[in-house]
Amino acid sequence: KQWYQRRVRGTKFFFEKMETVIGLKLKDYTILASDSYSYSSILKHKDNNYKVYTLSGNHMIALSAQSDCDRSYFLRYLIANSAFNTNAYGRSLTIDELANLAQKTLSDHLRTRFPYATDVLLTGNNNGNFKM
Repeated sequence: KQWYQRRVRGTKFFFEKMETVIGLKLKDYTILASDSYSYSSILKHKDNNYKVYTLSGNHMIALSAQSDCDRSYFLRYLIANSAFNTNAYGRSLTIDELANLAQKTLSDHLRTRFPYATDVLLTGNNNGNFKM
């Protein structure tokens, strides 16, 4: 969350820049939902920004980031590595392997000059076992 402050005639108003991503895990399914707005400071740039994506047939990811660049670059990286592992080993990644890949990628990029500033919510189905 980022807080913005504006003074009008001695009164302070606080504006909050916030993105929402919600995930629910139930017995037989999982639900991912998000808003579709793109903000910069107090300006709303667009309201058709997708933040929930399908990685494969039974894996979905919801991303929230301060900039659209971090979100799209991180998503492209995960999709490319998932496709590479599928082609190299002949099977798709499980939800645990995708979570480890996302965690390792985020932690490796924290040590670089340009880290990904994104929040990740990953869900999927492995042989009838739903995980989030």
